[in-house]
Amino acid sequence: MDEKSLLKVSVYIATYNHEEYVSETIESLLHQTYPIDELIISDDFSTDNTWNKIKSTINRFPKNNVKKIILRRNPFNLGLIYHYNLLLKMTSNNLIIGHSGDDVSYPERIEKMIMFYKELGSPKYFLAHTPLEIINPEENQLQNLIGIKKIGGKFFWLPPYYSIVGSENIYIASVSCSLFLGPSFFITKNLYTDFGPILEGAYEDLIIGFRAMLLDAAYFYPEPLTKYRVSSGISWKVTNQDDVKKTMKSVLLQRAIDAAQVKRFDLMQYILSEMHKSMDNLMPKK
Repeated sequence: MDEKSLLKVSVYIATYNHEEYVSETIESLLHQTYPIDELIISDDFSTDNTWNKIKSTINRFPKNNVKKIILRRNPFNLGLIYHYNLLLKMTSNNLIIGHSGDDVSYPERIEKMIMFYKELGSPKYFLAHTPLEIINPEENQLQNLIGIKKIGGKFFWLPPYYSIVGSENIYIASVSCSLFLGPSFFITKNLYTDFGPILEGAYEDLIIGFRAMLLDAAYFYPEPLTKYRVSSGISWKVTNQDDVKKTMKSVLLQRAIDAAQVKRFDLMQYILSEMHKSMDNLMPKK
């Protein structure tokens, strides 16, 4: 590849208590077929051996395909969203892949995302999302999840909104608790910077995905490029309906703010109305 013509990509890995998996995650990025300009590995004050695993893995493998590596550890646990906001601020390039410390990228993931971005004319705002291959699935965990397909002995998760991203569906999407699959994202940084930080209590993929839909900038790539480890995302952490509703209050408030920023005040009012209905449902019954 001609280095001068390459689009620069930043990749960050956000880790927390991922000692069992983080080495495999890092290796998958060090062996990409497309060079990484900047790799940030940030640990959110893990209580296990994650930080030492990160350092030993980086020292053990060649880094010919990565121009700059930043290793950092938060002095205390920030939590998901504060950590996410911090890492997006830190990235130096406009094209970004965010990575959890327990997922695995296919070797050609970045190369294929760059090709897809170029084929679409390198749009100003861009979110590409894909299906996910599920790692170590337990079939009883997957039975109630929409979009699960078993192909050739492997399980894949199709994003709920892969086929309905047009503006006519923005009202449905604005109050949905499932849009796209965050571990598959390839985004432009301006989906963060042009709107601002994400509110605590929300989930980043539910916000960044909605922002992309607001701007008609969400694009589905039909080939899986990431292996997703179950039992770590919102679908596994949130265990009851009250937790879902509390999370969605933060999500809906952030979406209302984002809708107002692009002057979709009709949509803002609709979201706020739905948020108040949700809050009413959470009030204790007399």
